[in-house]
Amino acid sequence: MQCTVTIIMLRPSTNGYVWCLRDALYEDNSDSFNNTLLINSTFTGMAFNIFYPFIYLTYLSFQFARFFSIRLFRLVMAPVRGKPDLASNACYSCKTKKRRCDKKLPRCLECTKKKRRCNYDYVNKISPINSEQSDSFEENYLSVQSIICPPNPYTLPPSTFPALYFVDPSVFHNHHVELPRASIPSYVAGELGSNQQQEQIGRLFFHTIHSWFPMVSRKRFYDDLHVSAEGFSPAGDLGFLLLAMKLMTWRPPSSEGDAPVVDPTARTATYRAAKQFGFELETAGVISLRVLQGMILVALYEIGHAIYPAAFMSVAASVRYAHGLGIQPGGMQRLKLPLSWVEEEERKRVWWSAFLLDRLSGMTCPGCPAAIDEPRPEDPLPTDDALWDEGATKVPFSPLLKNPVSMEFGRFALLIQAFVLLSKVLRLMSSRDEQSHLLKDEAQQLERTVKALLYFGQMECKSRNGVPSCELHSISHISLITMYTSPKIPVEMPDNFIEPLADVLDSSNYEHMILYLTSVQLLKRERPTNGDWSGTRVEKLKTALMWLDKRWQLSGVFHQALEAQQIALSRET
Repeated sequence: MQCTVTIIMLRPSTNGYVWCLRDALYEDNSDSFNNTLLINSTFTGMAFNIFYPFIYLTYLSFQFARFFSIRLFRLVMAPVRGKPDLASNACYSCKTKKRRCDKKLPRCLECTKKKRRCNYDYVNKISPINSEQSDSFEENYLSVQSIICPPNPYTLPPSTFPALYFVDPSVFHNHHVELPRASIPSYVAGELGSNQQQEQIGRLFFHTIHSWFPMVSRKRFYDDLHVSAEGFSPAGDLGFLLLAMKLMTWRPPSSEGDAPVVDPTARTATYRAAKQFGFELETAGVISLRVLQGMILVALYEIGHAIYPAAFMSVAASVRYAHGLGIQPGGMQRLKLPLSWVEEEERKRVWWSAFLLDRLSGMTCPGCPAAIDEPRPEDPLPTDDALWDEGATKVPFSPLLKNPVSMEFGRFALLIQAFVLLSKVLRLMSSRDEQSHLLKDEAQQLERTVKALLYFGQMECKSRNGVPSCELHSISHISLITMYTSPKIPVEMPDNFIEPLADVLDSSNYEHMILYLTSVQLLKRERPTNGDWSGTRVEKLKTALMWLDKRWQLSGVFHQALEAQQIALSRET
């Protein structure tokens, strides 16, 4: 050190080297050092040229150690001082909006005030958002970008449905474009079982449901089923219809003695399988008459067991599907032309079944608008039920809606007539006609028509086989009760209407709706003063509702509503 000082004192030129070294180390002015080194090529300059790299490396090591120790001290002392961690960059919201960001974690002050999502991890984002977009949209975008979606375990079949089917039906038919088909998934095959079990499902359905809701052709169904039994698996649409037929024949489990009822809910595994398979068929673009028949049966099952709001949605979907097929009277036929009158008659019955289902949902869901308009008088009705089931080659008489009823009408055609009259009653209730005398004349004429159809139904059942058409009687009585109890229809209820009806009601012949409506009227007439309802006809009808609950759980809902009204009337008394 002394030697170095001596050199500096003895050689003034060495002092220039020292100042150049200071400039190079502290002011990054390397040009002055290089110039001096080239000009002063003395012994001292040569020595400095040799030792300068070691001095410079020592200086860099000192600066790095100083910087590292300061940074380490800040990291260690940050939790002690209570200072929040800072991000290395501004958040995405502040950056896109050009706002100053304090980089605090986990949320900056600006995003906290605006209640936005604060995102610092946006370096690799591909789809930036325009800064002019709203805060809400940016928040939704950032939340979507930050979500890591797990893989979907459910795979839907791809759709090859030709859009020409709806866009231009004539081109679709002229070019013979094929509609997509679907196979039966494993969970549906497990519900249907073997060929013998599938035939058993068909026999049970045609023995029970088909007798009062003849929508599926027995002949065509067994023809398709026998084709699949010859080594070919049933098509997807036929499998869906089989699944819906099995669903319709389900009965709620009944308790024996004091044993509790096991799983009384109607949302069974078969029901869930039918709903899932129907959605997969829709997604795959499969459209056929069999699928529509299955949809109608599933919707009817939901109405009968009070599965809401699914029942209301399923009815609307069935009506739109029927319009898509073009099977409505006067509609554009999008399906292939029927090969026989049996197939043509089946399409007609399916459309009328959708109409009945729509009006039935209106009865069980008051205030809901109808999805199908009022039928026209020129619309054809179904033909004789027995001839159609047998697949007769001779085309029978096909009546029109405007024709007067006669013995040539089948039971299904008479039931449609009853529903058409009920639809007119419901339309009359919502009428805003200010001319009361015209409304009264129409209501009286409608009352006479309903009574005439009811009387004809009683005579018709005696002339044929003596089996009463309880569906026709129920719908007719519902129409009359609705007219008599509506404040908007100027028709008075006869004095001898409710009591005789309550006396003849039998749980095995009438449905839950007529039982419930009759019981409601009896509540007002037979209200006991002491609140004891035992021994009244209301209790007998409640027993009938509980008997029907063993088949259709909607009856249990009516029973609960009736008990609630009884309690309310008892409190008033």
